[in-house]
Amino acid sequence: MKKALKVTFGTMLAMSMIGQVNAQFIPQDPENFIAVWVEGTYTKPSNNGLSVGDLLFANPNLFDGGHRHTFLSPDNQWDYALGFSYRLPCQNTRLFFHYDHYDADDSKGDIDIRNLSFAPPPQTQEVATINEHSNEFRFGAIHDLHFGDYFSLDLLAFLEYDKLRLTLNETISQAGIIGARETENKVRGFGPGVGFMTRWYAHNPHWHIFAGATTAILAADNDYHQTFLTSTVPPGFYNYDPEGSDSLVGKLDINFGINYRCAFRHYFCGAIWDISLGMRYMNIFNAIKNGNTAYNPNALDDAGIPINFSPNLGFPQDWGRWGPFLKFKIGGKHS
Repeated sequence: MKKALKVTFGTMLAMSMIGQVNAQFIPQDPENFIAVWVEGTYTKPSNNGLSVGDLLFANPNLFDGGHRHTFLSPDNQWDYALGFSYRLPCQNTRLFFHYDHYDADDSKGDIDIRNLSFAPPPQTQEVATINEHSNEFRFGAIHDLHFGDYFSLDLLAFLEYDKLRLTLNETISQAGIIGARETENKVRGFGPGVGFMTRWYAHNPHWHIFAGATTAILAADNDYHQTFLTSTVPPGFYNYDPEGSDSLVGKLDINFGINYRCAFRHYFCGAIWDISLGMRYMNIFNAIKNGNTAYNPNALDDAGIPINFSPNLGFPQDWGRWGPFLKFKIGGKHS
């Protein structure tokens, strides 16, 4: 009986000790450790290497032998990002998830453009439209390091998945004949990343300046498809659909700006909110593969004239964005 009491008492004592330890790591109010944010972005592509033909000049000594390339250059577009984080109790580490969405369109119309084997005279009328669509997902951890009252350093490690689609539509008409081409690039990449964020605090604790960067290596799948059609009799047509290819690409993301933070005095149990205004520059190196082939096929129209690819096709290209963002974040008092 005494032995049984000793075992029971020892078990209860061990369980109570484990309960005390667990109480330090399992918060009674988990909402105090959670933060959520929404971000408005106003970005544009970081490069405009989207040639859609060239102007033809009468004097061949001007503009590279009488031709001057024209480009699509999309403007800034409003878009959004969302995310949340959870700070581990009694730790300087937060788990986070971040989603960023981007969708942009741009179009341009010109006369006397040489493209898709059409060239003035007589007059040509060309219209080109570009659509860029991307989704970015990040999941990882942030560890805070504090150096006094005025400087801190966040270290990031994460996994990232990116999905990018770029579609270019070109239409040109001349003397009642129409030519149309659609080019589509798709990139899907997944891989690890690391980064840092520095924060400099003013004597007023509500304000700080931030600046940092992340980099990632993505194993990417690349798909390419292009079709061309003319309304000639008989019509000209080709469909270029090479096998998908793989690549390893690098990504760089830079952010800097200013932040204001404050706590609710009478609402939400002392929750903290902050607002950030900053700039972002992002670039994925050699993301667009344009078929990833060593040659560009030529198709012939009904008159035997080669229908060549636009000058921008057939070579890998970077893809990125840059512009300002405004971020609003709210979280528990321990977030």
